[in-house]
Amino acid sequence: MAEKLKYLFLIFVIILTLNCGISAIENDNPPEVFRTANNLYEKADFHGAIEKYQSLAEGGIRDKSIYYNLGNAYYKTNKIGLAVLNYKKAHKLSPRDKDITANLAFMRERVVDQIKYEKNLPQIIWENTISILTANEWVILCTILYLIFMSLLIICVLKKDISDEIKFYKNMTFIIFCFVLIFSISSYIAGRQMEAVITSDEVDVRNGPGENYSKGFILHEGTEVFVENDSGGWLEIILPNGLKGWIEKNNIQFTKD
Repeated sequence: MAEKLKYLFLIFVIILTLNCGISAIENDNPPEVFRTANNLYEKADFHGAIEKYQSLAEGGIRDKSIYYNLGNAYYKTNKIGLAVLNYKKAHKLSPRDKDITANLAFMRERVVDQIKYEKNLPQIIWENTISILTANEWVILCTILYLIFMSLLIICVLKKDISDEIKFYKNMTFIIFCFVLIFSISSYIAGRQMEAVITSDEVDVRNGPGENYSKGFILHEGTEVFVENDSGGWLEIILPNGLKGWIEKNNIQFTKD
């Protein structure tokens, strides 16, 4: 009997080792995991697909396709909050992708709390301009313009006979560089804001960090907020319309990994 138990234990260890080896191989091969997730999605196994996509995201792979597909899979399972969250993550990585923008807009329409953004026309134009590029793309563009300007400046300093055309390009490059520098700084500051999405079905927003405080209002999954303060297990949030309150941490997820 003891001999049989020894063999059974040995078989169990071998199987466990093989499974760990397969998992390790799978985790070390993100393209294969991504293909597996896509196949599961096509077979309508959305929960299985979510598990695979999520493993890639949690493994540190920041790719718009992963977050976009996660958003689609969560939408199929009627998880509006998590769908919005992942579409926003994808949009941050690729703000000009039409499919991501369209799906994010569609999902926002399904959110219960239709909070109107209190913004004037200049604010809207400014934010839309900044969102054309990612923060990294603004920095790259700013660097390129700076190098062009410095090159033209050096030419103007070293050469005595400089055409008005080169001087014009130098001045225009400097002006454009200044604007792009401002956009880069603004994009960086905007990226520092702690954006988050309500992922629980319904959340009580209280007037202080604790259940002993009175309820101020209720929010539903998919509502986008900014986080201002952290107090233990509670976060102070502010809505786009300026309304503030406190919610428990486990009801919210940040758009920035």
